[in-house]
Order: sequence, then C-alpha cells, then structure tokens
Amino acid sequence: MLHRMYGNEKGFTMIEMMIVMVIIAVLVAGGVAFYQGNIEKTKVTKARAQISTMQAALDVYYAESGEYPCGSGDEFKASMLGAGL
Repeated sequence: MLHRMYGNEKGFTMIEMMIVMVIIAVLVAGGVAFYQGNIEKTKVTKARAQISTMQAALDVYYAESGEYPCGSGDEFKASMLGAGL
C-alpha cells in the first residue's frame, strides 16, 4: 500500500546520499594528501636550487680571492650581490 502511495515520487534515499558523501570525502582526502606531498617536493627542489646557487657563488669567491668568506660583514654581502644572490 505504501509503495503505491509513493510510487511516483523520484529522488535519492538517505543511504544513497550517504554513500555519495563518503565517496566524495575519500576523494577529497586523497587529493589533499597528494597536494601536500607536491608542496613538500617543491620546497625541497627550491631549497636544493638555492644551495647550488650559493655553492656556485662561493666557488667564484674562492677562485677570485683564494679563500672562502667568513662572517657576515659588508664585504661578504657585496660579494654575494656581485655573484647574483
């Protein structure tokens, strides 16, 4: 009798909606984890590039002066700026 009364109504049941919400939550969680992993890899890549640039600047400084710089005085800052840092 109830089936006949509501037979023409169309829509989703609560269980179907809950299943869809669970699927969406799983996909979002996976996407967030993937995104955070990529951010970390990008930071590491950027840091490695900066270290390589600094090493190149130190090599240039050593080639020109025969010694590595020490301290953080104005001469050191000027030499680093001259090397493009």
